[in-house]
Order: sequence, then structure tokens, then C-alpha cells
Amino acid sequence: MRGLAICVVLLCACLSGQEKPLIREEQTVVVDGVSEVWRLEWRKPPQPACPPVEDSLTCPCNGFAYGEGGDLYLVRVRRGTEYDRLHLTPLFENPEQAVLQRWPTDDKDLGAASSPGFAEEVAKRPIVKVMQLADYDHDGRATEFLLTVENLACGHQQRVLIGLSRQNPRLHAFGTVLHPDKPLEMRKGMWEALRNAKSPVTVLDVSCGDHGSDGEGELQLRFTPRGIDVKQRNYACIPDGKRGRLLSESPL
Repeated sequence: MRGLAICVVLLCACLSGQEKPLIREEQTVVVDGVSEVWRLEWRKPPQPACPPVEDSLTCPCNGFAYGEGGDLYLVRVRRGTEYDRLHLTPLFENPEQAVLQRWPTDDKDLGAASSPGFAEEVAKRPIVKVMQLADYDHDGRATEFLLTVENLACGHQQRVLIGLSRQNPRLHAFGTVLHPDKPLEMRKGMWEALRNAKSPVTVLDVSCGDHGSDGEGELQLRFTPRGIDVKQRNYACIPDGKRGRLLSESPL
């Protein structure tokens, strides 16, 4: 019995020494008439990522400056009790570190980023709201938001859609009908076109000459009862830089 008591004391000491998650953002969300609290939680205090310095105003930090990185979760709370959680970190380009923009950049920053006190001035800006909830899947509920997870090139920040659907009422990253468990990555404008469309919509993925591309690609998107239906079409580019013949078409 004495040994058991010692184990219990040691266990309590270990638990009390654990760091509590740090809430980055929380919002009240109504799901089918029930109010919930959704929280973005860092497992441990995050570290600076693309911080307020001049180097963070280059293409690799687009969409992430001025940010912070660490291990990130999305948690749903109902009536004060955790109801659901999703580990967000594996969705990012570096699957061991999620990065969220904390303070916005400004067009004037390029000339001011190297000046003394710049970081302190940036820290006075409003914190960026990550969970911009909307009804992306057209099910009548604003229970989805976009999360920036990768930067392919300047102006090409990849985002995934996080939230709930009628088919999957648990927190998840949205995939396609063909690959429901593989998160679909698209740019913000492409997701917004799908959100606003009442019928299948076609969006340009890569244009002729974009970052040296010798082809052009587009996606046809639509939400269906089974999820997001995606068809990819690839075209050749003719010498004047315009779209040529169709090379391939396939579902994603």
C-alpha cells in the first residue's frame, strides 16, 4: 500500500508539472442549434516563425509573416466539456510544426522592417483572426474555415478546408470524393469560388508562363452529397503563350 501511495503522489506531481495548452483563438459556433466553443490550442507556447524582421517580407514567408509555430490542435467544447479534437500540425508542409500568422504585414513594412523598435510596433497590431467561418460546403451551416498550410511560390499559398460536413460530423480536413482522407489543397481564391458557386465552377490552377510553366491547368469543382468532386484538365501552351490543346483530364 505504501508503494501504491508513493506512485500516486509521483503521478500527481508529474501531471501538475505538465504545461497547459495555450489558447490562440476561440469562437462560439452554432452546430445544428447547439452552441459550441471552438479553440485553436498550442500544445506548448509557440516559437517565432517569420518574425517581424526584413527577411520575413520575402516569398517563403508569404501568408505566414508575422507568425508563430508549434504543435497545434483544434478543439470543440460543448457545455464545458471537450467533445472533439483535430491535430492540425500534420497538415502543414513541415508536419512537425504548424505556423499561424499572428500579426498582419503592411505595405509600408519593407522600408521600416530594419528600423529599431519595428517588432514592438508590429506587436501592437490586431491579432489575425484565423477561423473565418463560412458555409463552404453549402449545407446551410457556417462550420468551415481555411487554414494556410504551405507556400509553393509568391502568391501561391496552399490552404486546406477545416470543419464539419453532413457526411462527417467530426472535425476533419476536407478531401475529394475520390480521396476523402487526403486533404485537398488549393489557393484561397479557388476555395472562395467553390464557396460562392451554385453550380460546377472552373478555376485556373496554373497559367502558361506562370513561374516558367510550359503548360496550363484548371480544376472543375463542385460540392456533392459525397463531398468535393474535382476534375483536373491540363493543356499545352502554344508559342504566343496562350492555351493550346487539351492534354489530359482526370478526377482528383
